[in-house]
Amino acid sequence: MIKKTITIQNPVKIRTQLDQFIITDQAGQSHSRPIEDYMMIMIDHPQAYLTIPTLQACIEHQVNVVVCDVKHMPLGMWLPLYGHSQATLKIQNQVNASKPMNKNIWQRVIASKLKNQAKILEKRGIDVAYLKKLSAGVRSGDTANAEAQGAAWYWKRLIPIKGFVRDRFGESPNQILNYGYIILRSAVARGLVLAGLLPIIGINHRNQYNPFCLADDMMEPFRPLIDQHILHMIDSEKFGEQAILELEISVRKEILDFLLFDVDIAGHKSPVQNAIITMCRSLSKCYDESSIQFLELPDLL
Repeated sequence: MIKKTITIQNPVKIRTQLDQFIITDQAGQSHSRPIEDYMMIMIDHPQAYLTIPTLQACIEHQVNVVVCDVKHMPLGMWLPLYGHSQATLKIQNQVNASKPMNKNIWQRVIASKLKNQAKILEKRGIDVAYLKKLSAGVRSGDTANAEAQGAAWYWKRLIPIKGFVRDRFGESPNQILNYGYIILRSAVARGLVLAGLLPIIGINHRNQYNPFCLADDMMEPFRPLIDQHILHMIDSEKFGEQAILELEISVRKEILDFLLFDVDIAGHKSPVQNAIITMCRSLSKCYDESSIQFLELPDLL
């Protein structure tokens, strides 16, 4: 079942009744929506109020609550940590995973990311032999840093704007790329929790100040999908330069659509939000069985 996202961008109060979200605006008008239809509530207004039973219902129905800052960027998440009945056992397996297995998982993740980056550029008529060669030659643990080599090559060709540097705090279109990545990170963190894993324990990302290291690891193969989506939005000229620069509501809503796009995973076409669940469950099985043969990663279509 494809789940939906509620984006709160006006003063509202959200409560629950009979497994429904009851959303009441400032004029007193209320709308009800079935809780089970949703995977995420994005709170992007300082005058939005959620009752405690609403947060309890979000846990029960595995709905991720994301809170944005004054610049509309996601700042924090409320994750359903009761997402898996055997979470303790699975976390133990995750913690006890061998170093060689984690290095092999990282090798597969980076090879998948490079392969997907190549697909994006190939669609734009660019010769991607270099990226394909890098993807095929990624070593265990990516000791030769193929990811960084590929990124330097990829960004120069994907966004051929003089002086453009892909950077978290860089100039446009970095801000909409960042927004898309953070939404992706939220969705992957949710998928990891539902698979019984802890997003904080990473494979390659190990920054002590980062509570989403594993989410940052496992979102890598999906990143090129965000890049492609953002480029299509810019190329279509559907949004003005100022709207993109200021991340207006219409732009933010459009970015969220990527969760519904199809990718190929485990030999089947699947919406991104479901593919994330499949990937996270396959990673959990790798830890349970001490084997990476179960790992499933997305191929962009």
